[in-house]
Amino acid sequence: MPLTGIRCAAPKYKSRDSIHEVSVQECLDCAATRQNGCSYTYEILKLMYDNVQDREANISTTTLTSKCLRSEFLKRAEDYTESPDKMWASFRGTMLHGQLEGAARPKSIAEARFHVDIPGLGHLSGSPDLIDVAEGILYDYKTCKEVPRFNYPWGDHKDQCNVNRWLVDNADYVEWQGKEWEPEMFRPVEWQALVLVYIDNLGVKPLDVTKSEQVPTADGKRTKSVRVPDIWTDEEALAWITERYVAVQGAFHHGQLPDIPEDFQGWEHPLCGFCPKRKECTEAYYRDNPVTTEKTYAITRPGRRS
Repeated sequence: MPLTGIRCAAPKYKSRDSIHEVSVQECLDCAATRQNGCSYTYEILKLMYDNVQDREANISTTTLTSKCLRSEFLKRAEDYTESPDKMWASFRGTMLHGQLEGAARPKSIAEARFHVDIPGLGHLSGSPDLIDVAEGILYDYKTCKEVPRFNYPWGDHKDQCNVNRWLVDNADYVEWQGKEWEPEMFRPVEWQALVLVYIDNLGVKPLDVTKSEQVPTADGKRTKSVRVPDIWTDEEALAWITERYVAVQGAFHHGQLPDIPEDFQGWEHPLCGFCPKRKECTEAYYRDNPVTTEKTYAITRPGRRS
């Protein structure tokens, strides 16, 4: 279901006791007067709202790698409202991706969407940020508050790159630059690397998707650990996709509300603070678990220290 309401970002409506909700059009009409009380101009708000997609029941790489399928389901099952402040981080990333196609180096492909019908499952699509076909490298750009302090990408981002690699190699057709293409021209002869490019306010940090592997030393007497590209085989990728796809189908096509992910128990995950369906999520939990109170859940949830 679509974004239908906006929680006004004017300072006087910042507290929970004074939330003011308006329609998307009413928000834009207010901003068009140039006298709106929030810091957002009409143009920024218009771009932000235009980039919100109503994905309905479509399943994509982004869907499969979502940190919280429960939130994804609730946003698609019901209309929802959101604050521009909480939409900003996602919008900033979208704007960067929108510039990639015009800046891609020759023989590189930006923002193409790959489609495949998986036997026994259904349709899946995905859009890698950039594929350098000549070099055999798939890039994914991530804007964030702070780039990883460690020298490896976050786990769900590694999964996303590997699923998109599989899609490139197994797609039935490709949408790119307003046309439909055969997939062969988008496929490298051999994949060399999957790269996450993290961007924060201080700069850029590219990180290869790698794994540790034991190799013989020069004298052949011992082994040593080295980092090598972590590119899943087609079989590994399809097994991962199948497990997630079945769970998504159960939610989107059969109305089964997904469980709260383990890392989100107690609604203390940072993303819970940005979720427009947090209220509905908590209400559904206590409705389905009537003997659990908010206090006892906070104490006994997995990973909680007493």
